[in-house]
Amino acid sequence: MPCKKKCTLAPRLALITVLAWYCHPLLAEQIVMLNGDIITGTVKTIWDEKLTIEPAYADDFKVDLDAVSFIESERVFDIEFTDGREVKARMLGGNAGMQRIEIDGEVREIPLMQFAKLDEPADYYDWDTFIDLNSTVEKGNTDSEKVALKVKTNLKLGDHRHIGELTLARESQSGVTTKQQELATYAYNWSFNDPWFLAGNLGYESDPIKQLEYRITVGGGFGYDIWDDSGRFFQIQAVAGWQTEKIERQDNDSAIAGWILRFRYNLIGGDLSAFHNNSWSSTLSGRRNDIFKSQTGVRYEITDLLYLNFELDFDYESSPAEGSENEDLTMLIGIGVEL
Repeated sequence: MPCKKKCTLAPRLALITVLAWYCHPLLAEQIVMLNGDIITGTVKTIWDEKLTIEPAYADDFKVDLDAVSFIESERVFDIEFTDGREVKARMLGGNAGMQRIEIDGEVREIPLMQFAKLDEPADYYDWDTFIDLNSTVEKGNTDSEKVALKVKTNLKLGDHRHIGELTLARESQSGVTTKQQELATYAYNWSFNDPWFLAGNLGYESDPIKQLEYRITVGGGFGYDIWDDSGRFFQIQAVAGWQTEKIERQDNDSAIAGWILRFRYNLIGGDLSAFHNNSWSSTLSGRRNDIFKSQTGVRYEITDLLYLNFELDFDYESSPAEGSENEDLTMLIGIGVEL
């Protein structure tokens, strides 16, 4: 009988130990406010003096950093201080706005307001997609309509990043179609020595109204990530490759060289996001042409899913088709979905 009780008790103790081990990180992840409130959940970011936390019972939300007493978590975070120092540290609690952190086994106490940025450990897999529907209509002496559908997606798999963009733009003036653009780009980045990366690029564009039946580009190069975190992104890439096109019913093949730049910066705790992307290419052989494209704008988050979008697009070609303008400036206002 005694042996039977011991044999029955042992697996129960083992089960309790395993459950406690699994539940411990969840219980430890919490923020304590200066007013004494305790919020349990997953700490996501600190950015722009806002702390984002995601409870198990609701979507993530933001609290003012100066209202937080301390953070407790078993995970290691990427932290940047206001003086520019960057560390990886665990959050061990604290008191009255003073945060205890552990860096390589050493415990320090630092004011939370000196945390310029905090990010979760980078996931192996991460993705986001933005779908914009923009439209402007002008009525008066001259009637004009502009409609653009834009899809932008980013997929990260470890050191590999895939960036895709699709634009379908239509414009008309007094019932006459003046733009019928289709533009698709794909970029592959391999971060072989962070922040340096190697890249491959594909592009396709057509606009029959401007006598451009197609333009296909294939290229590659290397780039540098100046910023790459939840609150900001800034990269620049040098690219060289080959371009084939049919414009004004003429086939042209050219070697090309240029750059690609992508920029995003979150404001107001991430509710407002400013962005600017541009690319420039110049032909080194064949038909001489310099091409510059840029997209500049802001997105304002309405809900976790929807946002308002304001965008200014500028296209330039040094040698467009006969009868087409060198410059094309488009202002777009619309609504978008973030997935």
